[in-house]
Amino acid sequence: MYGLFVFGPSLPLGAALLTEQHGAGGFGWIASADGAGTIVGGLLGMRVRPRRPLVAGACAMFFFSLNPLAPALGWSFPVAAVTGMIAGCGFAFWGVMWATSVQTHIPLAVLSRVSAYDVAGSIMVIPLGRALSGPAAEIVGADHVLLFSSGMGLVCIAVMLSIPAIRGLGRAPLTPAETPVPDMRNVESLTAPTTEGPGGAVAVSSVRAAGTTPSVPGGDEVAVT
Repeated sequence: MYGLFVFGPSLPLGAALLTEQHGAGGFGWIASADGAGTIVGGLLGMRVRPRRPLVAGACAMFFFSLNPLAPALGWSFPVAAVTGMIAGCGFAFWGVMWATSVQTHIPLAVLSRVSAYDVAGSIMVIPLGRALSGPAAEIVGADHVLLFSSGMGLVCIAVMLSIPAIRGLGRAPLTPAETPVPDMRNVESLTAPTTEGPGGAVAVSSVRAAGTTPSVPGGDEVAVT
């Protein structure tokens, strides 16, 4: 639905209206602002770890409705550029949250299959939306089609957030590779029990984190007192 009614019409009709309103150069700068926003959104997605990533990403995706809204309402060049950057930021942040959720909650054995269905379902309807946007603009006007796209974007995100499974999906726990490892250089001592070596009992009072320690034959390095 989102690809058909929002992504589909936004690019061709938005580009046509923005070029008409601000010239080819103005459209180029607005598109560049959108691209800069995607960089910011991607970086935020790398740094921010919300407790419910899909909810956070969907809330950010609300801002993408500004993308078709700016040309539909004929906003000025500075406002269109700023809204383009905000829309791009929201879109990229959502992309990171969605991809992270899929890759951390779907079993590895079926991940490629699920990703294939996801990409196919998300992208295959976009060309249809673009193809239909032209005839629709001829009938009701490009601005009305984009207003409809902006409203449908808000409705689709709201419907998605109404699903309990979406709202309840939390962040996946840290994997062993992501678990922070304590810095042993800051550890003064670790108490250890008495160990038995070939030459008899050796009392081990501490294992120092810094410096070298003697070793028990056939055993680990220990500090002998």
